[in-house]
Amino acid sequence: MLKFCGIALLCAAAASLLQGTKSPLYTYLPLLGGICITVYAFGRLGETLSPLRSMSENTEMSGYAGTLLRALGIGYAAELTADVCRGCGAERSASAILLLGRAELVLLACPLLVRLLDSALSVLS
Repeated sequence: MLKFCGIALLCAAAASLLQGTKSPLYTYLPLLGGICITVYAFGRLGETLSPLRSMSENTEMSGYAGTLLRALGIGYAAELTADVCRGCGAERSASAILLLGRAELVLLACPLLVRLLDSALSVLS
């Protein structure tokens, strides 16, 4: 973790030094650092979620665990994409991506909400 914090600080320092020179590297250097860190983070996330997925496969909660993992993926992907868009100065694209991510999460949650309401109705009757 500390080496990636160091990479981020080095990229930020180098970008601030290059800012005065109007070099095109000023924009790409932090973006490259962010991509390296993101690739590492997604690799670590896959290692972490793999045991969770294998534990939930043999239970009644397997459908819910899969939906939860999908929702986490959608949330992370939308936030990451929005941050990259903001970094490039495309604030409207970032807002649109976040709105799309939220809409996808609502669509993903609809079947769970229907199951929850069915369960509540069966308990009440």
